[in-house]
Amino acid sequence: MSRTTSTTAASTGTCTGATKFKYFGVNQSSAEFGAQNIPGTLGTDYTWPSPSSIDFFMGKGMNTFRIAFLMERLSPPSQGLTGTFDATYLNGLKTIVNYVTNKGGYAIIEPHNFARYNGAVITSTSNFQTWWKNLATQFKSNAKVIFDLNNEPYGITGAAAASLMQAGINGVRAAGATQLILVEGTSYTGAWRWISAGNGDAFKTISDPLV
Repeated sequence: MSRTTSTTAASTGTCTGATKFKYFGVNQSSAEFGAQNIPGTLGTDYTWPSPSSIDFFMGKGMNTFRIAFLMERLSPPSQGLTGTFDATYLNGLKTIVNYVTNKGGYAIIEPHNFARYNGAVITSTSNFQTWWKNLATQFKSNAKVIFDLNNEPYGITGAAAASLMQAGINGVRAAGATQLILVEGTSYTGAWRWISAGNGDAFKTISDPLV
């Protein structure tokens, strides 16, 4: 009995029908460092991602960069979540975001706060919505910016996390921003506890006015 076997896919090392990832990149830890020192000193307690690091990873084929920062540095506790942003810190964020996006990459801006602000869990969805409306206003004209609403909430219920994320979505859209939004659940948004932590049920009703 004769047998004919095709080896085309194996010899080329490609997968039939495969598509490239749209977003492929790295986390750029930097401006969330030194959280014990607020506001902290640039270059001592924290820094912003360096252009050379962006260039390096882009050279490796990556196109997406998550840029972490602290809400307390952008919104000083003396001003609160609904107050005026710190102009210097905001400019630092804008500078690296624009560097990434001007080179054709995507910049994910991400408050690295674990659903906390000034040492306490964020319980005011109204204030959180206003905060995101104000921040999204700063970036709504840049189509390559992605909004990650808050890093790895923990110590709160899935329902509380979902309510906070819904407020963030509402704030972003209220600003007129149409870009991609990333939401995160409780228990550090881990897939291993997504159901048991209550995220599975709580996030069933989350909605985006643009979808």
